Amino acid sequence: MAQRYCTNCGAELRDEDRFCPSCGRPVHETAAISTPEADVPVPPPPSQRTDGGDPPQAEPPPQRSTANKLLLFGCMGLGLIAVLLALVVGLALVASSGGGGSESAGGGANSQNGAGPDVGGFGNTETFTNGNYAELYSDPKAHKGASVDITGQLLERPEESGDELAFQMFVDVENSDWNTVVYTDQTDLDLNMDNYVRVRGQVLGSMQGENAFGGSITAPTVQASKVSTVSAGQAIDPATEVRMINRTVGGQGFDITLQKIEFGKESTRAYVTLANNTNYGASFYTFDAKIVQGSTQVDYLEDSYAYYDEEPQEELRPGVRTEGVIAFGPVDPKQPFQLRLSWTSDNYNVNTRHVVFQITP
Repeated sequence: MAQRYCTNCGAELRDEDRFCPSCGRPVHETAAISTPEADVPVPPPPSQRTDGGDPPQAEPPPQRSTANKLLLFGCMGLGLIAVLLALVVGLALVASSGGGGSESAGGGANSQNGAGPDVGGFGNTETFTNGNYAELYSDPKAHKGASVDITGQLLERPEESGDELAFQMFVDVENSDWNTVVYTDQTDLDLNMDNYVRVRGQVLGSMQGENAFGGSITAPTVQASKVSTVSAGQAIDPATEVRMINRTVGGQGFDITLQKIEFGKESTRAYVTLANNTNYGASFYTFDAKIVQGSTQVDYLEDSYAYYDEEPQEELRPGVRTEGVIAFGPVDPKQPFQLRLSWTSDNYNVNTRHVVFQITP
């Protein structure tokens, strides 16, 4: 009687087996009957030619295109990603098993190992950013070859295969949405789960997968030309303008350096360095920081979960320096304003004054 084997893991199956004893897959989906090899003549190797002709030259191995490399890597390198998605948002982007391969650049050819990213369609002159990414996300295949300049947050640590690195990121960080798979040849990137990045590159297409409930989902795939780390604020609320200040204001032995200000649509972010050069402890009151623009006061964003950038320390011993980001509500960068910061000294004989930065367009 012919032997049966599981096509999923290769284990031998008995006649009464309904499920593979090794991997658990249903037998009706996996069973394959072994057949004897066909009795066909095998041509002699080149060194044993008997017809007097020159030995044939061995053909070089086919060169795999970048697109195909990405197809294979996308299929085999996202196991960890699936687990993390299931835990974090209930969505697991996994390669579909059997028959579900995505079409390659040639159109219609399936990846050997299952679902992979669609590629092709280059020459597209569109550009997508966080502002219009919803259009791309709704139909990635329709925008193959389009340029992207997006920011987001990693769902997991990148996975490396040869000269390629791949990771998943949420482009819509605040809503944990717009899951996107990114490929890059920057294998020296030091990235971890939850890091924020800026990605510039081209749309490859999409990757098919399943969520934790068995439903079909599609994630855009991007070939990055440049990946760089950014702040949380820059990823969540990209700056429409960045103004370099690099100015120090102090007196009384407590100095504050304003390095730069980022103006986003929903926030204004001040990057500061504090230095307690006094002989006493000092306290910096982040919650009391304010921006005054005309007759409007813009307060510190105290409870905004979206801004995970580290703030400066508030209790400083003598000689201590600290730096961080202070987030405020939105400010018009085209109009002048004041940035007012306050502190106190443990020396109660010192009547501390506000540190004020005058910012002009």
